[in-house]
Amino acid sequence: TTEKVPSLGYRLCFNCCPCCVVGCSSESARRSWRQFLCSFSTIFALLQVVFLFLTIQLGGGTVSFEENPMIGPHYHALDPVGAKNAAKILVNNEWWRLLTGMMLHVGWLHLAGNLLVQLRMGCVLEMLWGHGAWLAVYITSGIYANLLSCVAHPNQLGAGSSGALCGLVGAWLSFILITWNQTLPSDIAERNMQTFTIAMSIVIILASSFMPMMDIAAHGGGVAMGIGIAMVIFGWRLQHLATRWATLCAGVVLVGALVGVTTYMFVTQ
Repeated sequence: TTEKVPSLGYRLCFNCCPCCVVGCSSESARRSWRQFLCSFSTIFALLQVVFLFLTIQLGGGTVSFEENPMIGPHYHALDPVGAKNAAKILVNNEWWRLLTGMMLHVGWLHLAGNLLVQLRMGCVLEMLWGHGAWLAVYITSGIYANLLSCVAHPNQLGAGSSGALCGLVGAWLSFILITWNQTLPSDIAERNMQTFTIAMSIVIILASSFMPMMDIAAHGGGVAMGIGIAMVIFGWRLQHLATRWATLCAGVVLVGALVGVTTYMFVTQ
């Protein structure tokens, strides 16, 4: 019997959003939907949609394309609702902006681009790592990305979850390298392809960060923190004792150095 090959449309739909093609008839399909809808990736996505809607309403509506090509409110409307503002963080001790800034977006196009990554890659990694590990990587990377952005761009408002998403990419690379020798022989080709894809993604992220309206500090900082925090979280998976402790210690040192040096540069600038 010849096995039926899925159509191009089916494969594209599955690669973009697997839940759209699994249906709801079977118990496994319903379980997949529950996992998707109850994931932090989806919950944060819904909150980010709500926050952008409220920001637009509180900011007087959507401005012209010339003022905001991302189709959203005026940039000044982001500041009262918690955008990254280096001056207010430093002078008024509004450190909470490092967290709230990653929940805000400058427009619908900005939000849509990030949600495509968050709801596809983010959900897959959350199922793979577990909710706690995913949340730790996402939040820590996002906060650090905003902190480094304060140092690199102290006179600019900042908003967006791209730093946190870059942290997931960096953590994914660490996770694959840590579990490199734990791959089944049948999965080696897929592991190698994932490693290549992640490495290319990091290159593209950093290269595209030089484009207008992009924040290379937030993107690069997110990747670096993701790599470091993943070494701390997943280092225990290493089977060789010396390598395990070396990885855990290196991760702690990397995370500590990133936070310590960046915080010092920020408060003394």
